[in-house]
Amino acid sequence: MAVMWPRTPPPDVTGNTLRSTECEVFRRLEAVLDDSFVVFYSRPWLGLKPDGEEIDGECDFIVAHPQRGMLTLEVKGGAVAYDPRTDRWTSRDRWKVTHNIKNPVQQARSAKHELLKKLNASPHWKPRRIRARHGVVLPHSSAPPGDLGADMPQRIFCFAETFEDGFRDWILKRFGDAPPDEGRTKELGRDGVQALEKILAKPFQLRTPLGTVLSR
Repeated sequence: MAVMWPRTPPPDVTGNTLRSTECEVFRRLEAVLDDSFVVFYSRPWLGLKPDGEEIDGECDFIVAHPQRGMLTLEVKGGAVAYDPRTDRWTSRDRWKVTHNIKNPVQQARSAKHELLKKLNASPHWKPRRIRARHGVVLPHSSAPPGDLGADMPQRIFCFAETFEDGFRDWILKRFGDAPPDEGRTKELGRDGVQALEKILAKPFQLRTPLGTVLSR
């Protein structure tokens, strides 16, 4: 089984019906991947725009492997649709209720770039070019006959049919083979996985200074 951070989804997630799809994907990732893979669930990030303005986001899943690299995944349940006239993404749930959702491709892509910035800035890892990919998991939406757009080729999506039978193979294909770049792309490495753990799953315990305790 894959190494999961956290080991199990917290109760406020498992008890939330709106996040049941994420829990479904969590269990499937844990089951289909072996322990050479490290998976981070629901990781928030804070970044900066070129003008210094703060931007914040969250990545549903980050899959890391020492040899294969890093893969950021966004998950959307229900029947997903996109209307280019309004640039609106929606999802229709099991009760036939339609919800507005964020662009999952943009979310996964933004998370990939922000996490690469944080990884390259980490003191625990020597910056280098690695394989970093993004993808979207739609476990309740059927596959269309072709690509969804210029930046949305079908291969970056895992649809219901693949999720049910072939999820692991899809993940491996998203990581892809080593690119033909004469060795410029390096492995993430065990140190890279550990650096991601320090960035995304770092434990800490804050202490109250003795002077503060005495003054109180």
